[in-house]
Amino acid sequence: MGPSVFLYLPMWFFGVLCFKITQKHSVSVLVAIVLFLFSIIGIVVFSIGYVQSFVDAYMTVLLPPDFYVLLLEPAERFASDYILALFVALNIFSFTNIGRSIFIFKPSIGFAIQKMATHTFSLYLYHMPLLFFISAIVPYKPTSVVTLILCWVVVPFLIFYLSNYTENKKYKYKLFFNRMLNVLKL
Repeated sequence: MGPSVFLYLPMWFFGVLCFKITQKHSVSVLVAIVLFLFSIIGIVVFSIGYVQSFVDAYMTVLLPPDFYVLLLEPAERFASDYILALFVALNIFSFTNIGRSIFIFKPSIGFAIQKMATHTFSLYLYHMPLLFFISAIVPYKPTSVVTLILCWVVVPFLIFYLSNYTENKKYKYKLFFNRMLNVLKL
């Protein structure tokens, strides 16, 4: 994945920052509703192909051509994806404030969301390699039911499975490496 993974890392940090801000700050219901509607409009606008193309074309003027040679195909739209990620973070922040104000979220729902959120870094790291792997085995056809099932069911399941052995067990790896370092100090 190379430089593309690092190029998209700020989008993962938008999510982390959104989580931290949501924990420490709140806004009134009216402001939250306005921000929520604004975020929906932003998500829709920046999901439109020609808007993305315009933003990305503007970035190709600002950045040297050699920069794009380093990138893989999915990272060519990173500039519009950054903007889209900001609107998604705003959406999450505003909806969380709406939910707090009118008590939409029950503790059990919050627990389930937190449990799923522990897999976000794995989602960030694994999704493209798995999608490329699957497309190497089964040629990608956007209208194929098999493609949709592989991309929307199998890949998330594999990410969840891998995450349980990497991200969610990092304390075991930390313990192992601490022991190894202590042995090497002898």
